[in-house]
Amino acid sequence: GFSPWTIAGVSDLDAVRRTVKRAAERYGRVIVAMHIGAEGPAARHTPDRVERFAGETRGNSVAFARAAVESGASLVIGSGPHVLRAIEWNGRSLVAHSLGNLVTYGPFNHSGYNDHGAILCATLAADGSVRDAVLRSTAQLAPGYVRMDPDNLGARDAGELSKQDFPVTGAEITSSGEIKPRPR
Repeated sequence: GFSPWTIAGVSDLDAVRRTVKRAAERYGRVIVAMHIGAEGPAARHTPDRVERFAGETRGNSVAFARAAVESGASLVIGSGPHVLRAIEWNGRSLVAHSLGNLVTYGPFNHSGYNDHGAILCATLAADGSVRDAVLRSTAQLAPGYVRMDPDNLGARDAGELSKQDFPVTGAEITSSGEIKPRPR
């Protein structure tokens, strides 16, 4: 896992490459977590640039994910924006730029895009490729409860963002949450 506050931070892409490559050589299949990017409803889209929030440099999600995948990551899962973001395919690897919130508490706002998220379920094949990926939508209820979302808002939101932000590599997300490569 990487964040702006870890020793190998989200902005140190050389350290990300070294760390992920070592893990891939040792274990074969690697899942990378990234706490990265600006926060809140205004941060739903995934820019290919360094983001800032609250005066801090919060990294470039697109560049980070590319570095992790090129170094052997099978799956890259983001958090940090507290809202859902796009999901994209990079070859055999899958990148979820943010799955939103699962369970929050205290002063967190649960309105609009802040109240839904998703759980990503996937199978990693022996060669590290991602298959059978599905997004299970969730909804948050104050004060810190989560439930499955029968309206599947999270999957629908992630599907729209994937198409908008990554027209070529963005995942196609079906109404049932299945994650597939976009047809060419």
